[in-house]
Amino acid sequence: MQRRRFFGLSVVSSVGVFHGSAHAQLESIDEGRTAATASEVIKPLANPFVMLWKSPKNLRLLAGTPGMTILPRGRLVATFQINGEDSSMHADDWGVWRGRALISDDHGRSWREVAQFPMTGARPIIANDRLYVVGHNAGICVVASKDGGETWSAPSRVRKDESWEWYSQACSVVHSGRHVYFTMDHVTTQDGPPSRGVYAPVVMCASIDRDWLQPDAWIFSNVLTYDEALNQCGISQIPGIPFYPPNIHLDDRRLGRIIQKPGWWESNMVQIVDPEHIWFDPDGRTFHIFMRGNNGGLVNLATLAKAVHRKDGTIHVSLEKAPSGAPMLHIPIPGGHNRFHITYDPISSLYWLVSLQTTDSMRRVELLNPKRWNLPDNERNRLALHFSKNCIDWCFAGLIAKVDDDGQSRHYGPGVIDGQDLQVLCRSASAAADNAHDADMLTFHTVRDFRSLIY
Repeated sequence: MQRRRFFGLSVVSSVGVFHGSAHAQLESIDEGRTAATASEVIKPLANPFVMLWKSPKNLRLLAGTPGMTILPRGRLVATFQINGEDSSMHADDWGVWRGRALISDDHGRSWREVAQFPMTGARPIIANDRLYVVGHNAGICVVASKDGGETWSAPSRVRKDESWEWYSQACSVVHSGRHVYFTMDHVTTQDGPPSRGVYAPVVMCASIDRDWLQPDAWIFSNVLTYDEALNQCGISQIPGIPFYPPNIHLDDRRLGRIIQKPGWWESNMVQIVDPEHIWFDPDGRTFHIFMRGNNGGLVNLATLAKAVHRKDGTIHVSLEKAPSGAPMLHIPIPGGHNRFHITYDPISSLYWLVSLQTTDSMRRVELLNPKRWNLPDNERNRLALHFSKNCIDWCFAGLIAKVDDDGQSRHYGPGVIDGQDLQVLCRSASAAADNAHDADMLTFHTVRDFRSLIY
């Protein structure tokens, strides 16, 4: 009898080695649980959802930039923006109020709206006894709450720029010492055809002891675009990028866009805390930026940079290097070609990845289901969960949620640890949506006892 483990399920094979045969006799040794079949193992972990927002009928309103955090006493805070025109919104000196904040005191079973704010690309962040939401509106903007989200300050523009110069998704935030680090994508130019190559992951840092509504509380890193990083590397050593030739318009109306040049965007901030990791910094001043790779159709490749908070107070972004000295511009991450979210869990000492699972990226474009969005790599209806001890080697934990309709989606989900559970907030498209990208819902999913998925 040989003891084996499959996706966290302990089994004993009476044939010595388990080959998946229907004749193999399996006996569970996991507290009397019945051994699972393959179809049961991959059953979605959190398909049922709580609806936080649904676009009203006859209004072309879309949900964008879901963000979430959890307060020390367990209150969940969710933020998102509404894209489109809504008569319930109002305009003032800041323009149209687009962002909203909601809170839940029962682990996400019910929610209530507590704020609207004039910014997009926003995310909620805890710093000491304050709750902040940081986003952009002709620059970097901040609102604050001293009472856990019940009441909010007036918005403060802590950095003024042209309205198009910033882009952001509510990706990972790092708390290290008495500082908080995260990134926003600085769009360095709008000249020429569309390109993520001109995006730069600018690191933002503030002390938890400072008032984030004040401009002098903030440190901004240097600007390093993908195009500049690629020039440092020389010719890319990753074959097949871009997969489709850039700056052409595919002859298909339902795709309806120009293929962009390669680039990076939608960046997660991560700190390596394992002293045995080759990129570990004992001084705690080095952070890594894991970004969506804009690969022109090639899947499961993300992009990477590092940031060092120098002793003179400045933050410098550059490329990480392999032990050989080779620059690490592209790295394999499941779903790294689309927006993903990395959450570090100090209890399991593992990083948890919420990302999209692509199954059919090699299909000919002209044969795609009409409901499919954009290029063949852009499947958005399967949200997957992985874990890793080092942010490079990822183990599949399961599907968080999926829908069997190419025109629907569960995507762009930040993950937040809530005790024994992992809470995930999704930008989702229902059957009534125009396509899988244009989400008409905000859905909340709970992965129960997520650490039990470790194997």
